[in-house]
Amino acid sequence: MSRLAPAVAAILIALALPACGESQEESAQQTVCDARQDISNEIDTLKGITPATFSADTVSESVSAIRSALSQIKGARGDLSDARRQEIESANQAFESQVRDVAQQIGTGAAGTDAASTIRAAAQQLASSYEQTFARIDCS
Repeated sequence: MSRLAPAVAAILIALALPACGESQEESAQQTVCDARQDISNEIDTLKGITPATFSADTVSESVSAIRSALSQIKGARGDLSDARRQEIESANQAFESQVRDVAQQIGTGAAGTDAASTIRAAAQQLASSYEQTFARIDCS
């Protein structure tokens, strides 16, 4: 029995190690990076809208997904290091402001006959804001 104890202990340790998982900060960083990628994908969707593919539902879903990603980022901030938190908060505030402006622009311009052009122009504004804010955040 005494020879079996070290083997059992080694197995128990090996099984317990994966349960440790990542730290809260690592998890928060992953949440931020995933949300950042979601925002980028939704901006690409909006930029790709043409008169033939324009749909108010598509636009609404993309804007909603961007807002959801921003909320996820806000929720994760508290578990980041102080320096990282400041970087994320700054990017989030600047981009969130741009999203509000663009959503308002889309709301007033999407009803017209040139809705797809309005959406694409707004998406270009979001893309530019994204490049100045979240794209600069290191997720590698």
